[in-house]
Amino acid sequence: MEDAYFNYQPIIYQGNIRYYEALLRFKDKSIHIEQYVKQVKCKPLFDIDVINHVLSDMKLMCKENTISINISILSLEDSDFIQYAVVNLKNKNIILEITEHDRCECLNTVSMNIVLLRRETGVRFALDDCYKNGMDMLDIPIDIIKVDRAVIFDIENDGNKLKNLENIINEVNIIYKKEIVIEGVENEKQASLLLTLGDFNQQGYFYFKPLDKNVL
Repeated sequence: MEDAYFNYQPIIYQGNIRYYEALLRFKDKSIHIEQYVKQVKCKPLFDIDVINHVLSDMKLMCKENTISINISILSLEDSDFIQYAVVNLKNKNIILEITEHDRCECLNTVSMNIVLLRRETGVRFALDDCYKNGMDMLDIPIDIIKVDRAVIFDIENDGNKLKNLENIINEVNIIYKKEIVIEGVENEKQASLLLTLGDFNQQGYFYFKPLDKNVL
């Protein structure tokens, strides 16, 4: 990852920055980030490299911030990753954001390791890209559900999509009782409609584009 760096996109709650998501970038702009990550063969080692990079950035930030870092669910099955996390993430203001690019072998192992890391380090866990392909929910003890940008796209022009989003928010609040982040808020109309649906975190270019670590 010598050619890689990270930008940091704010997550907003009631008009204020609550925390930031670390977003992988490459100096070579022809590299497709999602395809690059999907092709990584050893996800636990890659995720350790990512976390080390972000922790290094955090030392340079002018204030103490909470940072959300994307990891593969496969890392939460890996004993070396868990050992690394126990040693290096204690009291570091980190949220581990589980992506759904990979499918794990044992959700029970993942769940047990989430509970272990939460207890030993204080990290929280988010599930990324939720509801992208329907009512997709992993049965693991996460803290935060991130509703994918595909769900919010065009809600200002499509009443059915808006109603679907409202149903999702109600399900998360009532059934799962998890904190919500709505991704992909791109314009004022979307932001205004979201205010009518409840009180939750939002993320998107309407509020902030990803920021350089030096301005945090």
